[in-house]
Amino acid sequence: PITWVGYSEHHLGFKGTITFSQDTLIRIIIDTIGSLSHHGVKRILLVNFHGGNTVALNFAVKESSRKYQVNIISNSPEDQDPLTTLKNFDIHAGKEETSVMLHLFPELVDTNKMKEWKQTTNFPKPIAKARKLCLEGNEDCQQLLKIAMSYLPDTHELTSSGVYGIVDIKNATKEEGKKFIDRVVNKLVNLIRLWDKVVK
Repeated sequence: PITWVGYSEHHLGFKGTITFSQDTLIRIIIDTIGSLSHHGVKRILLVNFHGGNTVALNFAVKESSRKYQVNIISNSPEDQDPLTTLKNFDIHAGKEETSVMLHLFPELVDTNKMKEWKQTTNFPKPIAKARKLCLEGNEDCQQLLKIAMSYLPDTHELTSSGVYGIVDIKNATKEEGKKFIDRVVNKLVNLIRLWDKVVK
């Protein structure tokens, strides 16, 4: 089942944001897994696309695995390589996610705002420096990304529009959105097939 609300306290600077606490989200995940286990489900795949959920999800998976004796994989299928992440910083409501929305729910996209879009991401100095080092060819991009992400402030302090990104949203297309969804689906299908081979 889909969990529509997650942990989003870092987005509360934008009106309309709804968030669960970490404790509430953990409890919801554990209870959901418990219900599935009660009905005989032995393997569960959790798919997460929101970075704010990661800590709660990881904790809930460990607790549920022990408590219910089920095998659980928590997966974020579109993890980008650190160089791409630091180069584009297309993390929230940017070109990629806008393309997905144009493909899945075009009626929810205000294309006039797309045309007016201007880059508003204001990087704190440590993030800007980590990006620079990585783009200059530093081999430790993975570590630089970890350092950069540790300096992420609440969303409204980073951007006035809610967009984490420097890739021009005007270039978002439904075709790119479909390619993204297809990649995700193919990766998940492959994961499940490999899982079957391991289990059977």
